Amino acid sequence: MSTKPYDLVLRGGTVATSSAVFPADVAIDGETIAAVGRNLPPGVKEIDARGKMVLPGGVDSHAHIEQVSAAGILNADTFESATVSATFGGTTTVISFAAQHIGLKLDEVADAYHALAKTGAVIDYAFHMIIADPTEATLKDHIPKLVKAGHATIKVFMTYDRIKLDDMQLLDVLYAGARLRARREPCHDLVDRQAPRRQRLSGTTLSRHQPSARLRS
Repeated sequence: MSTKPYDLVLRGGTVATSSAVFPADVAIDGETIAAVGRNLPPGVKEIDARGKMVLPGGVDSHAHIEQVSAAGILNADTFESATVSATFGGTTTVISFAAQHIGLKLDEVADAYHALAKTGAVIDYAFHMIIADPTEATLKDHIPKLVKAGHATIKVFMTYDRIKLDDMQLLDVLYAGARLRARREPCHDLVDRQAPRRQRLSGTTLSRHQPSARLRS
């Protein structure tokens, strides 16, 4: 019974994982590591890795690529130039910021950055979404939509005049985030002032939250 050959085999290298370093071949099908072991069957393509280290790709979790600042300044790197450079350094995934500015719809910002990355990126990518305009649509519609699509992080600033959020806006974002939970409030008057906003945006009231314990001196 014939077996379909692997698409690619890295032959005879020294493999380093999170727990061990050992000599092995690495077989790849498509974009997936299919096998790691000694004397693996031939691949359609083979790379002689003898005398070389075979390492997992790095993840750059803080990148600014084709990002327009609030002042209208564009980063020099395109997704093509940034990801080609990253590849030469062994990085195979970048997580770049996708910045919303005042007046922009957060979901359309994500779509625009995706379009740029699809055109130029040569490695895997993801986005940190920056929220600068937490409108009701952003909070009630766009954040849940993006979380459902797989976005796992949101960034807000409390500095930089053109993109900073005030305390109330920050709390709005925390309450609206489907995967974010606020553990404590800055002060009790903010709790009282936020109650109607929180109920409108997330359907939660104070009665549905565990009361916090007061520290005693």
